Amino acid sequence: MTYQEEITNEQSAIAALRTRLKNIRLPSRTINWQHQNVGAPRNSVQQRLETKRQKKKINNKIVYSQNKIISLRESIFGEGGL
Repeated sequence: MTYQEEITNEQSAIAALRTRLKNIRLPSRTINWQHQNVGAPRNSVQQRLETKRQKKKINNKIVYSQNKIISLRESIFGEGGL
């Protein structure tokens, strides 16, 4: 695989990860939801923590891909060729 193909693959992976990041949300707490779940246990803190973990994991993958692209470009153009 050439450098350009690898860069293109990483850029498409970044785009896919950003799309996944936008889709991670907590369920909305509408008035209807509150009435239906009056006696339900409170686990919103756990949901928030899990959402943060998922977002952090995806952000780390995005940073890794961006660093890989920078590394590939440096290997093509030399040290200061960005």
